[in-house]
Amino acid sequence: MGGTERSWTDKVLLALCLLGVLAPLCFRHVLTLDGPLHVQHAAMLGHRIFGEAPGGHGVHVALSGIWPHATDLVALPLLKIFGPAAAEHGLVVSCGLLLLLACRAWLRATERSSSLFALVPALCFGQLLVLGFFGFLWGVAFVLLAGACWIRWRRDGGKVPIMLVLWCTLAAWSHRSALPLLLLMIATQEGIVFIRSRRFWKGALLLLGGLMIAAGLLLAVVGAAPIEPVRAVEPWRDLWQLRPLLLMDAVSERPLLLAYGVLLLFAVVLAVRARRRSAWNTSDVLLPLAALLLIGSLAVRTPMADLLYLADRAQWLALLFLALWCATNVPRSRIALAIALAALTVHAGRMLLLERRMAPYAEYHHDLMRAAQQLPDHGVVAVAHRGDDWILHNAGAHVSSVYNGMLLDKRGGLWYARGSPQVERLRELIGGRMCEGYWLRHMERDPAERFVDAVLVIGAHGAIGDSCAGSFQPLLDRAMHTTFANGNTSVHVWR
Repeated sequence: MGGTERSWTDKVLLALCLLGVLAPLCFRHVLTLDGPLHVQHAAMLGHRIFGEAPGGHGVHVALSGIWPHATDLVALPLLKIFGPAAAEHGLVVSCGLLLLLACRAWLRATERSSSLFALVPALCFGQLLVLGFFGFLWGVAFVLLAGACWIRWRRDGGKVPIMLVLWCTLAAWSHRSALPLLLLMIATQEGIVFIRSRRFWKGALLLLGGLMIAAGLLLAVVGAAPIEPVRAVEPWRDLWQLRPLLLMDAVSERPLLLAYGVLLLFAVVLAVRARRRSAWNTSDVLLPLAALLLIGSLAVRTPMADLLYLADRAQWLALLFLALWCATNVPRSRIALAIALAALTVHAGRMLLLERRMAPYAEYHHDLMRAAQQLPDHGVVAVAHRGDDWILHNAGAHVSSVYNGMLLDKRGGLWYARGSPQVERLRELIGGRMCEGYWLRHMERDPAERFVDAVLVIGAHGAIGDSCAGSFQPLLDRAMHTTFANGNTSVHVWR
């Protein structure tokens, strides 16, 4: 291939990669597990800045603990203009786009260009994105951008670039793990440089310092006692099945994940062969970091680590670093181009499956928004979930992001401000056991203490498997009547 042809090929591949991460813009609907909570946070931040706290009858949302998150930069304007569905849509697209641009910046900083950059789009979409860990994904993107700035600054010299300070600030703002990860990356890179330049002790001290910072923060997190039931985790199985890249359907996605895994292995073989004939370069810092993350995901096994999805985060990040290392080290060739086109084809198949899997939730969202319009104005509404569809776990947060009253939702992430007699009495009645429903039965017997105006039930009619809906149902049948109902939601008020 000639130089012009190479440039033309790179531009086409980059355009295809951009289309790959912007694909969710064409989805009929996007819904993630924690995404509604991010939208809800943006809505409450808007209330704190521009208006009063939602609520009524002396019971209001506690806004004093609502502080700006980095994701609010996208979620808040989209929420105000287009609504909660568009805000979550924008957050999903922003994660993929930021990660792709950050990896591209890393490649440019190392002065490399490779067809295997096409491995990256598939890694921008995985289990962490479907879970809605937007802050973590933003933090990783800003860490890579800061790392790229660091590489350029160390190579070209001069004053500390303002962009390096900006990316570090945004990384720290996005997620609490971002700065320790950046420090570990820089310490590892500089330590390797010192060791290779025969300043062994300086390099060893830098490596040791970076490891101690990372290990100390990790132990402080995983040593805490979990406050929720711990899920079952098998890191070895998750790794070889590429679970960090799983979206929503393990059965239909298995052939595509297997194909991507084979392509990644081919890329690693090509990268190892290329590295045998070339000197050390700054991208090599990604390899020990990937190894360290993989070892950590297998070795760190505590209930809190499982609750925080630390193994999933570490394995996904290790795969991203590994793919980026391959893209940095494999020269352009026909084999690399074939792997790149195959990876983009696999990614396109995964996007089609994800779109089909998420599209039915558009009906749930429309039903929720119609139910929100039927809720009492400036009221207090208890939420009961029906069924065990995990992706609808936090769907009630979308209602609270557009409702001028307050939702009492065990899963919603909001609670009431202390101080008023109604709040203190409600707090005493609920006693931290919202789903037991006895406090609603007390309000049935004593109309003077009916601080809750209505009950919103979320979930398909007839679905079973949720404690709140099960404990509330006898009261709904006896003391309340239904003012609104469709296939997925219902609103109940006192008779």
